[in-house]
Amino acid sequence: MTSKMSGGKGYDAEEALRSYFLSSGYFAVRSVPFNYRNYDVTDIDIWLYMRATHLNRERACVDIKRRKTPQAMERIFWTKGLREALGIERAIVVTSDNRPETRTFGAANDVTVLHGEFQQYLIDNYDTKERITEEDIFKLLSIPCVINREVVWAKWYRSAKTKLITCCNFNGCNISTLVY
Repeated sequence: MTSKMSGGKGYDAEEALRSYFLSSGYFAVRSVPFNYRNYDVTDIDIWLYMRATHLNRERACVDIKRRKTPQAMERIFWTKGLREALGIERAIVVTSDNRPETRTFGAANDVTVLHGEFQQYLIDNYDTKERITEEDIFKLLSIPCVINREVVWAKWYRSAKTKLITCCNFNGCNISTLVY
């Protein structure tokens, strides 16, 4: 999987939503790869993590669609399945769809739906220009490692992001992320 291009409609929506969730107290990461036995299954548009107390944590996957025809009902199915596959607490779909039936369908399937008006409000009110893009990070990471030329920093970076969803526990902190 490749990183998403900056400057597009989807990029702007993801960055605005990432900023919103950060301001709400979540740890938020964009474009987290989900792998199963070294097979790239999909990526999570935004991965959320919050530790409210020592005993409570909340993990959520966010699927974002900013299109003329977002197919929101289909995204609800997809996100619900992803939540169950990951064994996490919440699933959120952010869509440009404003139909009340979409929110009702999401609630019936235990998926939070944030509608188009809210999405547009966030895009208009949250600054998305201050961050270095993932494309720029990958350009910087393409420089060979001085100590060991076999280290591929882009793979290491993606592997580290993947561990957020597969190893977000005490033991996961000790797993080596070095990929050759």
